[in-house]
Amino acid sequence: MKDRLKLAILEAETLGDTPFVQTLRLIATVLDDQGFDADDIEENSYAVIRQIIAYHQERLSIFQGTGSHKKAQAEKGLIQKLESLLPKTYSDESLHEVICEKITACGARSIRDLKAVMTLLRQESNRSIDYEHAKSMAIGLLR
Repeated sequence: MKDRLKLAILEAETLGDTPFVQTLRLIATVLDDQGFDADDIEENSYAVIRQIIAYHQERLSIFQGTGSHKKAQAEKGLIQKLESLLPKTYSDESLHEVICEKITACGARSIRDLKAVMTLLRQESNRSIDYEHAKSMAIGLLR
């Protein structure tokens, strides 16, 4: 993730997008200051980005409420750029398909096999999966 941030900073600097450069540097600084392990950096960087998005969404609603259309547009643009750094998430339908594939792959037949299904899901190392939602979906399929 740190490499992606560095690349995004360089691109934003090249485009002269000062607000985005400043936001990306803030994210990089927070991640450096926290000293996350290599295993945790990806997940924690997404959490930091989501917190910053939430902050800018609050600002957006304030600007929209006060009629500051130019500032609101700037906030929307920044939010979209930050969201592009996050992994794509599964829709319910595609998550259902992935879980069905994992159930078939491990031969799960009952709720007792839930751990095997979840282990296979985590091996995908796709952090865009909401594992609590996936777990409840898998339980429904295994009943």
